Amino acid sequence: MLEFKCPFGKKSQRSKNFSPEEDCLLVSAWLNTSKDSITGVEQQTKQFWARIHAYFVENGGNLNNHSQISISSRWQEINREVSKFVGFVTQIENRQQSGITE
Repeated sequence: MLEFKCPFGKKSQRSKNFSPEEDCLLVSAWLNTSKDSITGVEQQTKQFWARIHAYFVENGGNLNNHSQISISSRWQEINREVSKFVGFVTQIENRQQSGITE
């Protein structure tokens, strides 16, 4: 099992449906489900998200407020924002300005 260290404190809350802690739990669920060497890439989409949802609920996620569809939608939002961040970091790294250190 992969261990994901959540950077958020316990008291922080988001204004949306998912708390920062639930976001971290979702990331952990996705990592552990997608990196499963037994099942791997042979999973169908419904089975994949069912397994992520099960992991999410088993590890403290809110079953009443977060369906499989809401978890999938939230993951898409997280993935989009992470991709933007990676793109910005790559742009900065590729500038190669002289006299500037990391």
